[in-house]
Amino acid sequence: MAACQTKKPRKLPALVIFQWASPPYPLQKQWVISHAAEGWLTLNIEPHDVLPDQPPTYYQALPDSLKHYESIGNNDRDKSYFLRMYLADYRAVDYITSRPDWDGKTLLARHG
Repeated sequence: MAACQTKKPRKLPALVIFQWASPPYPLQKQWVISHAAEGWLTLNIEPHDVLPDQPPTYYQALPDSLKHYESIGNNDRDKSYFLRMYLADYRAVDYITSRPDWDGKTLLARHG
């Protein structure tokens, strides 16, 4: 997860970016910094339980099962790989809307 906001304290609209879940890849700081520069409180979510800022070799060395995550637990909703993703996304929205610097009315969500 990467978060960013403007330097000047004030109430801000919020943007949550849900990254594509394709095989894990690094999040880019610029994806949040550019929105913060425009006056947004921004949060970018890594969909996998991996480090979000490693070199490409880290992601290439991840197990093949993780690169084909869509089949993990696909017959059991309690073991579905997507369950953690959904819960993390829900928690991200909960977190950003609980911040005192959120304007309390503007919340955008988009995919990365």
